[in-house]
This record gives sequence, structure tokens and C-alpha cells, in this order.
Amino acid sequence: MIRIENISRTYSREGVPVTALREATFNIDAGDLVVIRGVSGSGKSTLLNILGCLDSPSRKLLLGG
Repeated sequence: MIRIENISRTYSREGVPVTALREATFNIDAGDLVVIRGVSGSGKSTLLNILGCLDSPSRKLLLGG
């Protein structure tokens, strides 16, 4: 199981804050098939980078098993 609660990620681009994720919350149970989709710039890659521990959220991340 993966549990995400209220994670946010904000970057600074040329001194301007850009929010890539805003308070994302969801559960993925073992055996679930999940599709991550959205328009360009909606935070898909940011979310996957956080889940893969390649990036850190600006706010909390909870993973449980």
C-alpha cells in the first residue's frame, strides 16, 4: 500500500514560486493498477519523482505498508 497525505511541492522559477503539487492525497492498495495522467505541467513527473525518492515534497509525505 502507498498512502499519500497532503503533499505539496513548490519550485522557484526565476524568483517566482511555481506550485507543481498542491495537497495531493490518495491511497494505492496492493494489486491496484493506477494511471497518472494530466495536462503538461500538472505535476505528474513531480509526483512520480517524489514517490521514487528522487525529489522531496515541500510538505509532508507519508508512505505506509
